[in-house]
Amino acid sequence: NVFDDDGNGVISIDEFVGFCRFLSLASWLSREDMDVIAEIAKEDAELGLAPAAGEEIGDDTLHAEAHEIDQLIAAIKEDKSAIDSNLHRLPDRVMDQLCSEEFAIQALAKFDSCDTDGNGVLTPDELF
Repeated sequence: NVFDDDGNGVISIDEFVGFCRFLSLASWLSREDMDVIAEIAKEDAELGLAPAAGEEIGDDTLHAEAHEIDQLIAAIKEDKSAIDSNLHRLPDRVMDQLCSEEFAIQALAKFDSCDTDGNGVLTPDELF
């Protein structure tokens, strides 16, 4: 329902680019999580620290980042403009790509490939 602006149960071509931006933003945040965890593990190793028995390296950081992603998703459910207001968190190169005409063209091409029945909208079965 988040990206289904008119509430008709399908994603139209106009709604799809925002959907793609959200997926890209969430993907970037997830990759950033892994980079942070790797950096913490490296710093701990350099200091000779090891995780306690049963403790995951970077678990607190991963939990905090997962909570941040959950908050972002909740904000987007409330107001899709949260996507645009969180793009600043991305490096300029990534933000420029997500806002580019090329990204929109690629998203529209992906829409066409997912729209297997050619009716101009994506149903849940076409998205998954």
